[in-house]
Amino acid sequence: MQPVDLKKFKVEKNFCLITLESGRKISGEFKLDGLDSYVEMHDSSEILSEIETQRNFFAVSRDGTRISFLNTIVRSRQTRHIGGERIYTVSAYPHIVAFGTEHITSSTSVSSLGFLLNDAEAIYHDINAFGTAIDPKRHIDGLLAQYADSTSQKIAAGPHPKIFFYSGNSNIVSAETTMGTITASHRISFSLPGPVGFSLTSEIYTQVDFPGPVPIDASMLKLFTLLRFFEVVAGRRQKILDMYVLLEGDPYPTEISLYPCQGVVKGDAHGASPSPQDLPINGGLDPVNFGSVLSNWLTFDASRSDARSQFSSGFSQGNRYNNQRLVNAANMFDILPADALPSDEPIDPELVEARDAAKKLFKKLPPSIERDSVLGALGRLGHKNLKQKVRHRVEIVQHAAGAHLPDLHLVTDEAVNCRNHYVHGTPGKIDYSGAAAPCLPFLTDTLEFVFATSEFIEAGWDFKEWRQRGTTMAHPWGAYVVDYRDRLRRLKSFFPVITKK
Repeated sequence: MQPVDLKKFKVEKNFCLITLESGRKISGEFKLDGLDSYVEMHDSSEILSEIETQRNFFAVSRDGTRISFLNTIVRSRQTRHIGGERIYTVSAYPHIVAFGTEHITSSTSVSSLGFLLNDAEAIYHDINAFGTAIDPKRHIDGLLAQYADSTSQKIAAGPHPKIFFYSGNSNIVSAETTMGTITASHRISFSLPGPVGFSLTSEIYTQVDFPGPVPIDASMLKLFTLLRFFEVVAGRRQKILDMYVLLEGDPYPTEISLYPCQGVVKGDAHGASPSPQDLPINGGLDPVNFGSVLSNWLTFDASRSDARSQFSSGFSQGNRYNNQRLVNAANMFDILPADALPSDEPIDPELVEARDAAKKLFKKLPPSIERDSVLGALGRLGHKNLKQKVRHRVEIVQHAAGAHLPDLHLVTDEAVNCRNHYVHGTPGKIDYSGAAAPCLPFLTDTLEFVFATSEFIEAGWDFKEWRQRGTTMAHPWGAYVVDYRDRLRRLKSFFPVITKK
């Protein structure tokens, strides 16, 4: 089955007849425009009470395409009088609009999810998929003879023939993961040859084949997990250019095209377009390693999703920095699970006795901010603090990076000091909002760099091999490593204590 071309629906307005879950049909219209998407319904009888209780609406386009509006929320309602008749209008926001040969609901289960990323060409840089013959004169006569046998058209070879080819290897990456089988493959489009030539192009789609049926809502959560991985690989936020799901069918699955209204389609991709050689891993250049890192990274996602979501909210901002981004970058280390952090060491028995005695005394006091603060501090006694947690992740990076990143722990220590200044009002050793303000991006970048690279290293990424390839600094990690010593030197110039070390 050919996927639905959504371009014809991305117009100012699409008029249609909408069917409610009760089977009632009313006139309406819809628009696909990211967060500004809507489906609007009009009727001469009161419709709000019926619409407010529904999550899904259905329509059929002029060409017969079945359209489903999923997880809708009523945004506005209006009553007008036209020619003496009262007309009720309700406008709703659909989280997902689905197009295909059948209607679906938000609870429909799918077997697979596929999508096209804006940076797919760089992430899966399959340089051997297409090519041109180096010596076409050696092969052109044989090809033309075969063509004549098939078509009865005899064509004489000219003095300057050209032969272009597609290898036919559609699959690029295949990885078995906790989420399912994840593959990347070519979707070929071509035009028939004519007097002015022909075209042969490819778009590289990622597809997840789930181990069992998954409701559409749950598949969207899995999509966001993968987007967090791909934005690290590409070095910037990823946009979904196209998306589909597969429904179990006999003999073949049914493909349903999806338009996700909630920000995915209209998201900005901040940062420079990535260079394939700059990426930490590349599915086209080293598919085995790519699949291995992806699989290992997903193994830890269930316990690290909160921290990774916080990382993503900052990293996806690109070169836009503020104090809150730095605070969030430090806090994400605090919500990592125990298996990603250093073990707590046993504390002195006398200290334990004193702590427990103090707890009993303070628990007897009336609840107050001060009482709760002391109890919280006593509860944390014996556990690693934020600075120690960050240092543990720094050790993973430094073990892999060697001499490339000297004094990395000094930078992260100062980043945590800066975070404590903005969260607790702790006096800083340098003026974060004054002369040293230009160092805040460096502190933020360092926390984000350590967080993401330590995870990739744990997943099997080879830092040294990546550095040996060189960089054009199109990926944030390449730019960070190249500029690191200069930025470190500038930070130390504001902090004499560090300078002496």
